[in-house]
Amino acid sequence: MAGGYVYITRGMLAEIESEAELAAALASEIVHISRRHGINRIERAMKFDENFNKITDRSRAFLRAVNTAYNFVKAGYGKKLQTEADIKGAEYLLRAGYDTDAMIKLFDMVQVQEKKNPGLVLDLVKMHYKTTKRIDAVKLMQNNLKAVDANKYNSVSGNFYAEKYRKNVLYILDAGGNG
Repeated sequence: MAGGYVYITRGMLAEIESEAELAAALASEIVHISRRHGINRIERAMKFDENFNKITDRSRAFLRAVNTAYNFVKAGYGKKLQTEADIKGAEYLLRAGYDTDAMIKLFDMVQVQEKKNPGLVLDLVKMHYKTTKRIDAVKLMQNNLKAVDANKYNSVSGNFYAEKYRKNVLYILDAGGNG
């Protein structure tokens, strides 16, 4: 999120099948934070608000800032920044030693959820390109990564750590959070 917090739902943890997929989801969010996507967007929104700088009452100024932040959260980052996060997130995966196919597996999971819940597609399309286009962007990044450092790319092939994920994360979910 804009202030640096990253949230992942229990439902998503249950759908994810490996540590690498969890890393893929988190990597995209980390890109948003490190590239200041949210902060920059809020700052631009406040600059465009002509009346914001004229407000002298601190409580009104605070409410305006909260409203700006709320509208940002509601609108998402936008397709261009989402794509940047997906592509750079795949690079982060490689650097961390995970197979970048985890990002594609994560998108495959999103596609399954889109089919189960067509209303979800409407929300995602507002903030993201179609999932198939996101997969194509990550595949292009994979080709670039492979061209730059084939040894590193090939050395992480198959590093999904599914068993480790099942043991550590799914155990906690199965225990109802008490494990």
